[in-house]
Amino acid sequence: MTRLLTIAIALTLAVSRLQARAADAPSATEQIDPAGIGGSLVLCGGGRLPDAVREKFIELAGGKSARLVVIPTASGDDTVEDDGREVAEIWNSREAASVTIIHTRSRDEANSPAFVEPIRHATGVWITGGRQSQIAAAYSGTLVEKELAALVARGGVVGGTSAGAACQSRVMLVRGQVHQDPGLGLIPGAIVDQHFLARDRKTRLCEALAAHPGLVGLGIDEGTALIVRGRELRCLGDSTVTVCLAEAGGRVAREIELKSGQASDLTMIRRAARDRTLPLYPPEKPAAPEVAGGALVIVGGGGMPDDVTQRFIELAGGPEALIVVLPTANPEPLPDRPRDGAFLVKAGAKNVKVLTARRRDEVESPEFLDVVKQAKGVWFGGGALCRCV
Repeated sequence: MTRLLTIAIALTLAVSRLQARAADAPSATEQIDPAGIGGSLVLCGGGRLPDAVREKFIELAGGKSARLVVIPTASGDDTVEDDGREVAEIWNSREAASVTIIHTRSRDEANSPAFVEPIRHATGVWITGGRQSQIAAAYSGTLVEKELAALVARGGVVGGTSAGAACQSRVMLVRGQVHQDPGLGLIPGAIVDQHFLARDRKTRLCEALAAHPGLVGLGIDEGTALIVRGRELRCLGDSTVTVCLAEAGGRVAREIELKSGQASDLTMIRRAARDRTLPLYPPEKPAAPEVAGGALVIVGGGGMPDDVTQRFIELAGGPEALIVVLPTANPEPLPDRPRDGAFLVKAGAKNVKVLTARRRDEVESPEFLDVVKQAKGVWFGGGALCRCV
């Protein structure tokens, strides 16, 4: 009976690990949150940490008001206490308001409310380097993981170097292989690899991506950090960050190299990785366009010709008809943008409403949808297509 129970527990754990890894790869129909993550991540590739990266972490955590937690669990048993104190001293020297060290090898303790209490009050958490397998073994799927995710969701920051960065993706590499225990899953839809150029790890990251289609590879070199804020990916430090998309779906492998100060878009890159799991688009023989009811007005960009504007207003029902303008694709902030409908007003439209909502919860609110349902015409402004889907 005991042996059967042991086997059952082992099978349950194995299934949960597989489910955790599979859940991070988006399906073809899954909605990728356009806003990215709620707070910030500081993923460092190992080696010497530049002062600019330390300063950025403290800034994101609240400066002199920062309440920090240090997790040195990646260190060996003989050095973990000293390593924790050493890192805590570094953050204390940056005049953080408080620095607390927490560490355990026990998953029972990691699931204890008392153990995670410091994380609940923290504005930032720093995970030290060492062995990411030890971090996953102690914290993956526990209350610690849950509270780290909650910290990021409420606008806080989680940072880490080497193992402390690698453990932040759900699919986690250990000694060149995808580890049986999933990582903490703080950065969605990605596989993080560290010491990327210094240890020539491009091949192993590409092999992991080939086995997990739909994920993005983030190769971070030594002395360098990838700062993730919302949907922005920004490189900071002495070397580079390499964003990798695997060969898939008839598409060749792709790399984007970010030098210090350069940025990319997490949402756009995640969607590009997901779309590689789908058939090529457009198809070789596209279907004949057919609009069963109503009308579409598709403009190739540039200035709006007056006759096209007039035709759009006519198709919407004339000058008195309600026309909704959605400037969602514009990368600029959207607090109040009446100018986005100015060209319609100038052309004679008398009932133009600009809706500046961008977040998914906003555009699916009853108030937003009620206005759209009443509209006789909807105009999408130009900009970045990925902000509209």
